[in-house]
Amino acid sequence: MVQRSLLVFEAHADDFELFAMSLLSLFDPVDVICVTRAYELSRSAEFAKAAKALGYTAHTWNVADGCAKDHSLGTDMCSAIRNLRPYAVATHDPWKPYLLHADHRAVGTKVCDAITRLRANNAYIPTELWLWNAGYANRRYTVAPETRTAAVSYYQSQPFLQTAHIPAVEEFRQILLTEDFG
Repeated sequence: MVQRSLLVFEAHADDFELFAMSLLSLFDPVDVICVTRAYELSRSAEFAKAAKALGYTAHTWNVADGCAKDHSLGTDMCSAIRNLRPYAVATHDPWKPYLLHADHRAVGTKVCDAITRLRANNAYIPTELWLWNAGYANRRYTVAPETRTAAVSYYQSQPFLQTAHIPAVEEFRQILLTEDFG
């Protein structure tokens, strides 16, 4: 079987588990970059524990929570894509109507901008882009409730996750970058 690697850019530790963990069954290896650092140290430790248990590699950047829109992330995102050379990249859908969280919009937009920049410079780009929590989904995958519950249980610093209703179906917009992008 051909290995299809995935590079994930999430705004916050736990976004991947909330919106896109079904991708773990489609890709291997998986690297997850959490763009923002947590206010509390325990959140970083929770991210590391979740990564170990779920089988992905965790990376944390040092952007303050709530400030992704104010940060120049493009160069770092381009470098990560060039260095890891993933088959696919996944992130927040920045065009989802009523996506209110500024960090989610900013990270999604900056990932798309980074890929466009790489393409314009004839640099390596991934084959696919997966936008999660998509406003206009063309892929849907179901995560068993007990699997999702186990995954979010690593984030004890986020007590609302333990009782929140999290949909079992994850919705994505899959974009073939060789055909559909820019």
